[in-house]
Amino acid sequence: MKLIKLKVKNFRQFYSTQELEFSNDPAKNVTLIHGENNGGKTALLNALRWCLYEQITENLLEPGKLINDHAKNNGEKKFSVTLQLHHNHKLYEVIREKSLTSPSILKIYEIKEGCYSPAAEKEPNALINSFLPEEMSEYFFYQGEGTGTLNSKNNFSHINDAIERVLGLTVANKTVGHLISVKRNYENELKKFSASNELPDAISRKQELESNIDKLGNTLVEKRESAQQAFSRFEEETTKLARFNKTAIEQDIKLRRDKEKLVSDVERQYVDILAKKSNQLSNWIKSAFSHSLSQVNLSTINTEELNKTSRYSVDKHLLKDIIENSECICGATVSDDNNAGKLIRELSKFSVDYKLKNRWMRAEELKSKLEQLSNPKQAMTDVLADIDNYIDTIDDNNREIKDLSATIKESDIKGIKDIEEEKDKAEATYKALNSEVPRLESNLKRAKTDLNDIGVRINKLLSHEPQAEKFRKLINACNEIIKLYEESIKSSKDGVDSILLRKMQILFSKVSFTGYTVAKDNKAGRFNWVIIDKKGKKVAVGNGYQAMLSISFIIALIQFSNGRVNDKRHLLTPGTVAPFIADSILAFIGGDNGRELIKFIADSVEQSIFMFSQKQLDSDTYEGIKNKVGKEYSLVQHTTLTKSEFKGHYPTSLSVNGKTYDVVKFGSDHDRVTIEEVNIHG
Repeated sequence: MKLIKLKVKNFRQFYSTQELEFSNDPAKNVTLIHGENNGGKTALLNALRWCLYEQITENLLEPGKLINDHAKNNGEKKFSVTLQLHHNHKLYEVIREKSLTSPSILKIYEIKEGCYSPAAEKEPNALINSFLPEEMSEYFFYQGEGTGTLNSKNNFSHINDAIERVLGLTVANKTVGHLISVKRNYENELKKFSASNELPDAISRKQELESNIDKLGNTLVEKRESAQQAFSRFEEETTKLARFNKTAIEQDIKLRRDKEKLVSDVERQYVDILAKKSNQLSNWIKSAFSHSLSQVNLSTINTEELNKTSRYSVDKHLLKDIIENSECICGATVSDDNNAGKLIRELSKFSVDYKLKNRWMRAEELKSKLEQLSNPKQAMTDVLADIDNYIDTIDDNNREIKDLSATIKESDIKGIKDIEEEKDKAEATYKALNSEVPRLESNLKRAKTDLNDIGVRINKLLSHEPQAEKFRKLINACNEIIKLYEESIKSSKDGVDSILLRKMQILFSKVSFTGYTVAKDNKAGRFNWVIIDKKGKKVAVGNGYQAMLSISFIIALIQFSNGRVNDKRHLLTPGTVAPFIADSILAFIGGDNGRELIKFIADSVEQSIFMFSQKQLDSDTYEGIKNKVGKEYSLVQHTTLTKSEFKGHYPTSLSVNGKTYDVVKFGSDHDRVTIEEVNIHG
């Protein structure tokens, strides 16, 4: 199958009719589609799946809203996808149309010389499955991002199913189930020919054992697959955990906690000393001025009068009043002529000014007290120095806390704890499930032995019922055919895993530059794909190599299916040649690995359709496949916003071969996406 042309009408972001042609040039077998986030890449992939199978991918947002919003608001009720394709030298057109009020309608036309004729009016789905069986389609439609992608599974529990699908064993398995049902009907007929209950009871017991064996077998498969999934989760979480130095992170956390406590303590001390500074500021000012006063030498003050009269206690002002009034306080007359007057005048020479004496005495007392005070300048300097030290300590530790927090945040200690919990949970689940396997195997073996014994018993009983011979022969014939089918299915699957492995190893040899390759791992009961180094040791790898592992498996399946296109074995559905359609295949893969991977796919698959954002498709990768690109398109977003209002975190233009193309067009009358061809030929 080769894709020729796609038309989408009112589907998701695509308003009205938008179309593109796929490259069919064998030498230029790549169609390249550029699109940014929410730009229509996933919608385009889903348009193809919906047209063929009426299926959409798990990562499609709002899957119930397939009709374009603007079309719906304008009263339009229908949307459609049309796909032209080549298959077995015939040109077909597949049209799926849906109304909001009715189921979808699928029509397929064969186009001959421009004329359209119905190709499958009764069973159009059967014809589509002849192009590309639905059970195989998920390997041809690749999603690099979001839930539901093969890349997101990475446990490869689906390997057996994938092999069966690519081998086309679905019909064969259904045939075996039908034969078992027919055989059971014949056995029920046998019950009618027995005169006793012995034969009916034996047949019922046989059917019961067969059902039990089927249930045990299915349970055993489920347990093994679940155990493998749990083991894969355990290894995945172990790989994640290996990327972190838990001890170092825990030390950083402890150090940060200690520093946060230190900062808290210092901040309290800082607040206390600020309060102290505020409370004592007036005292410090007083002390500063008083200290200067305390240094005054009181001996420089003229105290002659005080010194020479200090032996007398007569007040100078009192004596002056007595002389001026000529009368003593005792009532005696005082004059220059009497002795009293002469005595008072003599005393006045040695009398003291009490106001002066009191001031001098207070000065002496104050000086004595001031001399006893500590140096205010030093006290203030000490407090201010402490304040500066506290500020520096707080600032320094806060910087260290910030740096530690950044380191811890990058390390994501919570994430580490979550990883550890998931790892332990997965390990416990694996051990619990794996411990059940031996018991189930034992029960299955015993049930098969009982079935064989009851079969012998039934044959013995039937030997006495000649009228039942016809049904006995029919039952034996069914058993033989079922056995042939089961053996053929088994032989068809034998060795396929080895073929796929070799193809995966070839891809890794071209893409990986570390010497890593792919190997089988049987630790979890059923085999798994793992990445090993040059010494054959399993290595812990990141998302990039895990994505490469998934993609290598898918490409191996596609190549294997292509190789089986002419397989004529009657049990098997022939393989198919179909395009590989990939949305964001390099979401986790970059650099040299991505460039070589895209080149390998372009060289290995007959038709490739790649959808990239500019971030995912670097210049080296583009140059690596440039010579293989036959058609190139840009998904252009039309927005009602102005350029200044636009808040998109992606480029608004695209440069190809020196020419610039719009990726976003502003000021549109409504939001939509258009498909616009990029001129790659100059």
